[in-house]
Amino acid sequence: MEPTRQQMSEADTDAADAAQQHNLQGRHFSALDGFRGVAVLLVMLSHFVKTGGVIGDEQPWHLLLRGGFVGVDMFFVLSGFLITGILLDSPKSGARYFKTFYMRRFLRIFPLYYGVLGVALGCCRHPGGDSPWWFVGFASNLGDAYHGRWLHVTDGVSIAHFWSLAVEEQFYLIWPLLVYLLPTRRLVQVSLALLIIAPLSGVLFFLAGNGLGSYVFTLNRFHTLGMGALLAVALRHPASWQRCQAWALPLGALTGVLTTVGIMYAPRSGFCSAAAALWAPYLWGSVLVLSLLPGSVLASWLSARVLVFIGKISFGLYVYHSFFENWARQHIYEAWLVPAMAGERATALLVFLPLAYGLSIALAYLSWRYFEKPILSLNRHFQYR
Repeated sequence: MEPTRQQMSEADTDAADAAQQHNLQGRHFSALDGFRGVAVLLVMLSHFVKTGGVIGDEQPWHLLLRGGFVGVDMFFVLSGFLITGILLDSPKSGARYFKTFYMRRFLRIFPLYYGVLGVALGCCRHPGGDSPWWFVGFASNLGDAYHGRWLHVTDGVSIAHFWSLAVEEQFYLIWPLLVYLLPTRRLVQVSLALLIIAPLSGVLFFLAGNGLGSYVFTLNRFHTLGMGALLAVALRHPASWQRCQAWALPLGALTGVLTTVGIMYAPRSGFCSAAAALWAPYLWGSVLVLSLLPGSVLASWLSARVLVFIGKISFGLYVYHSFFENWARQHIYEAWLVPAMAGERATALLVFLPLAYGLSIALAYLSWRYFEKPILSLNRHFQYR
């Protein structure tokens, strides 16, 4: 019996979808670099705008300007997506599977992390401060949650933002093993469970009056990483990915509004809005899906050369910017700009922001070019096969 025209058309469509799916998995997407670039620029904004006390924490629009902390959620969704995808596509060859993954992660994170940490502790150690071992052991987020405040180990520079790197490292400890051991269906179930359990855990911290713990405790961040993992699995199943594409725009628009309103108006403990954290995986998961939609406006925008460049140096930019922030606030903003602007702190802030961005980007680029990139060239010895 010969196939009908409709059956032939459906077969052609399925083949095209499968081919597109293969291309999506095998290609490097500049839009994902741009996605990462937007994330780090938002985080930097949330830190830099606090300079001088001009932008407070009472007015809704001020809170929105300080709401760039959602960029951390973007990092987590993207990390869950990329790491899970790498692991799913890697041959399950026992020791080599784990060795390759962990050596590549080691080369990417440890030299810069411990280099900056060593400088901070060596030059700016706070006498009588909290134990530096929280940072040495990639557990600063647990220390923050335990104390209900940011750990204080340095003066003059800040390494408080290292909490998110601790969450990433803790994720790396368990996720490769789960991907290795579990069939895809079970991995999906675990990821879905994280979407439920993590927000509930965060709410418990929030209700207990530990707003910082709700934000930084490891489990409370795994819903965003879990969303990235789900999307990585969906990308490898054309029908599932098509459903993600169909839902991405309406879900992204809805959760974008809810996140914005949450940042501006939701009850807050410390600086963290529970509402913003609740919707983060759905908002940034939707944006990620749309950024991979061929020919989409968002994909084109995120592929802009400047955002791709920022994305490529984003790790160094994230590590250095807050470390550099306190110095710049004291020696550029307070000592130079405020007097130059006749005490007009708001005007001084407008000048300070591009200066802080520019100097941070320059430092991160030099680090990438002359420190990180040579180290990463060693990845050639640890290839996924």
